[in-house]
Amino acid sequence: MLTQEQLKELQEAIVKALGENITSEVQKQVNNIVEEKLGAKSDFNSALEDIKTEVKKLKTSMEKESLANLDEKDAKEIITKTFRDAYLNWITSEKQFGEILEANIKATYQNTITATDGLEFVFDQFSKDVFYILEKFDLIKELNFKKIKGKSITIPTYAGGLEAYWIEEGQKYTKSKANTWNVKIDLKKLGAMVTFTDEMLSDDMTTQTLYSIIIEDIGVKFAWKIENEVLNGEQSWAIKGILTETWLQVVEVSGKVTNITDNHLIDADSLIADEYDVNPNNNIAIMSKYTLSKLKQLRDANGNLTYPELREKTPTFLNRRVIKSNKMPVNSVTTDVAWKVAIIFGNLKDFYWAFEKWNFEAVRGFADWDFETGKQTLRVSDFKGWRCKTIKAFSVIKLS
Repeated sequence: MLTQEQLKELQEAIVKALGENITSEVQKQVNNIVEEKLGAKSDFNSALEDIKTEVKKLKTSMEKESLANLDEKDAKEIITKTFRDAYLNWITSEKQFGEILEANIKATYQNTITATDGLEFVFDQFSKDVFYILEKFDLIKELNFKKIKGKSITIPTYAGGLEAYWIEEGQKYTKSKANTWNVKIDLKKLGAMVTFTDEMLSDDMTTQTLYSIIIEDIGVKFAWKIENEVLNGEQSWAIKGILTETWLQVVEVSGKVTNITDNHLIDADSLIADEYDVNPNNNIAIMSKYTLSKLKQLRDANGNLTYPELREKTPTFLNRRVIKSNKMPVNSVTTDVAWKVAIIFGNLKDFYWAFEKWNFEAVRGFADWDFETGKQTLRVSDFKGWRCKTIKAFSVIKLS
């Protein structure tokens, strides 16, 4: 093994070598140190293992320092250039897309940082900017996303069963048993297409402008689809939406939204048991802009507004925050006879699982009529999965 003094000299040699040529210079100076300090050739292999370890530690340390100083502007330029190159070169696989990205990273951070760390930095920036757009949608902000490595996750869940009793001093406790089981959530691929034209890809368009178009288009299209699936679960084989779960608690209203009364609203809110209503900060009422406007007009027998709090800048309703979604009201697919939902009461943060795997991939292709109109698309996809923890935590007002 190398002594402390020898390791110090070795590190100095490696630092010098990294500034020149990592391959030939390191090997040359390492050999010199080993032969001088250790002498015997038989000790070379064990010494070389120590040297490799030191090189890795030193290199990692240097790369972390470089990573901390990277410019966000550089990262955006890399992303934009990669998408442009993928488009112009007819890239059709994730592997090819990754190779272009790595090449652009090396070109930008040459002699500064390794491609692997650069790749992580760029996609982290890309993900953050996409999710910045997603969080402009109120419903998506309510989801408590968790990131996982694989494409599925198995979660233990609990359905109560414990009881509390008064117990005399020194007496035995009465046994009760909790009900538990496992729920498996499989992540499915969610995709969006960004449309480009030759004019957009010309040199006249700035990097920042093209980057913004890519990010905003992906973010908005992902947001629309996520909202629709959380509420309606139209792809029931992939996503468990609130309205596709069985035994949903329903208050039925005959006719239109204008027929909803105060009694209907209070009844629907009261259907959720106290055990699923324990976090008032996360209680919400999901409705469309149209439904919200009609509820704002409700008046009592004396002509006073029934819910004046709905007219506040941040509207509340029955002590719940109001969340607007353009995917309400919707046609449910849970019954043979389609019906519409005006309002969903519940708590997404505490009673709706949401998982994702940040694994963006990009493929070039054509959408309908793109070829005829001189356009092409870049398809970007990610993996997501979600479902209700318990449908008892949600209730709806149904229009029949």
